[in-house]
Amino acid sequence: VHRLMVLNAEQKIVGIISLSDILRHLVLEPPASAEAHVSSLVILLSIYKIFS
Repeated sequence: VHRLMVLNAEQKIVGIISLSDILRHLVLEPPASAEAHVSSLVILLSIYKIFS
C-alpha cells in the first residue's frame, strides 16, 4: 500500500496520507473551479511520480 508521511517543521511524522485518501478526496469532493481542478491534477500527477 502506498503512503506519504506528513512531516512538521521539525521533520517529525504528524500524519499519513494514502493514495486512496487522495483519490477519494478528488472523486468525492471535486474542485469548484477550473483553477482548483488543474491544481488538483498537478498534485495528483506529482504524487503519482512519488509512488512510482
